[in-house]
Amino acid sequence: MLTTVSIVRDTDLERKTARAIELLGGMEKFVRRGNRVMIKPNLVDGAPHETGETVHPAVVRTLIEMAYDAGAAKVIVGEGPTWRNLTLHHQYEEMAKETNAEMMDFNKQPFDKVSVKDPVYFNAARMAHALLDCDVFINVPALKTHHLAGLTVALKNLYGAIPREDKGLYHRMDKIEEIIVDLNIVRPSQLIVVDGTYSTHHIPPFEKHELDLALAGTDPVAVDTIAAKVMGVNPRALRYLAWAETRGLGT
Repeated sequence: MLTTVSIVRDTDLERKTARAIELLGGMEKFVRRGNRVMIKPNLVDGAPHETGETVHPAVVRTLIEMAYDAGAAKVIVGEGPTWRNLTLHHQYEEMAKETNAEMMDFNKQPFDKVSVKDPVYFNAARMAHALLDCDVFINVPALKTHHLAGLTVALKNLYGAIPREDKGLYHRMDKIEEIIVDLNIVRPSQLIVVDGTYSTHHIPPFEKHELDLALAGTDPVAVDTIAAKVMGVNPRALRYLAWAETRGLGT
């Protein structure tokens, strides 16, 4: 199956984000008039965006504005931090107010238990109701490796949409790779936009590189494959990508 992943290098965050989406056909290809749009950035536990751990608010601001320009009725920015409250993200709160978006902490919202069709391991999983209920899901990860899964970009970004206790459970079970595929079966992304301003490595020698990139696509397997190559990781070594491909999530 042929799929497209756009890559743009630019020091201007807004411009590179918009251009990456334009290369896919523009935001109007994904957002229709009256749609309820959920933007889920990787904010982890509130680390400054200069660390490369979190998505820069300028990237999300651009997505909010583009979604409203395309006719969205409501745009929500949602994340489920592990131990810090999202009120610590002052830049995000201010940005949301200025753009008429809603800032949502998934931990303060209901979670739905849903069945997983053809799972890797889990027959059911809990996920934020707001993410399941939206018309358009824009998945906005950072460009990072991960000490357990190997990569934490498009597929793993859904880990932030499950309850805190489930995150701990999957870690203890050593089933991170399995659950991230199962979560993407439950809730596919309509659009993926990667903030590749930095490439952060959680695998020795623990490096951070300033790349000034934006990646975008609709196929999480392809996006993660290209992200892996950008960071010097062999995508064939990431078994969860093979699992996701065999379940029709991408190529």
